[in-house]
Amino acid sequence: MRLSLTLILALLVAPPLSAAELPTVDRTEFDRLWRVATERMAPTAPPLAIETAQLIRKHGEIVIEHEFVIDGEGTPSGYKLLSIEPPDVDPRPFMAMAMFWRYRPVEGVPPTPVLFRDTERFRMPKPAAEGEE
Repeated sequence: MRLSLTLILALLVAPPLSAAELPTVDRTEFDRLWRVATERMAPTAPPLAIETAQLIRKHGEIVIEHEFVIDGEGTPSGYKLLSIEPPDVDPRPFMAMAMFWRYRPVEGVPPTPVLFRDTERFRMPKPAAEGEE
């Protein structure tokens, strides 16, 4: 009994795991653990995050490789941009959008803090230039 109480107390006061100590998951594994929790998100995205659509429309396609932590509450933190194509695209709107999302565990799955690493491809057809069809 005393050992159980000691272990519980140790878990409660232990510092959270650093990103290096968390399991790294890709999109497939992430989707087995977490779902988007719109009920935990603000009614509108931050203005900077809204700029993502404008950038995608301008470039037609943007590919971002990034990673960030999802904690046990389903809140993202520690965003790290690994690469972006085209390289001249401002990554801040994509970072703001990633940090805007909130998650809840998949039903029947315990909350599992993870380091989520993904390559995302954003596409939107460029509008035809004047005189093109």
